[in-house]
Amino acid sequence: MYTHLPYPYKLKYERDFVRLCQEHYKKKTDYELGIESKKTGEIIGIISLMHRDNIHRSGEVGYWRGNLYWRRGITKEALTLILDFGFNNLELVRIYAKVLYILI
Repeated sequence: MYTHLPYPYKLKYERDFVRLCQEHYKKKTDYELGIESKKTGEIIGIISLMHRDNIHRSGEVGYWRGNLYWRRGITKEALTLILDFGFNNLELVRIYAKVLYILI
């Protein structure tokens, strides 16, 4: 879970974050994926399946997205897809979430 976002958020932080996500993906430890607007193709948020525990076959899901895209069903669709991936592809039996609510 990401509990600290630097402000102002500079391009360097974005590049570092993308590099870290790529490392996680290559190692198959965490999966941080962009949430894309179907209309514009713009990345409007992120959803993650992280903290995989192969012994207990569990993981944590987390997400964030721009407040302009709240209450549109976008997160529900992204959650459905990543949960399906976690349960069916990674064969997890438990996926949990923690709540962190930040207004910027």
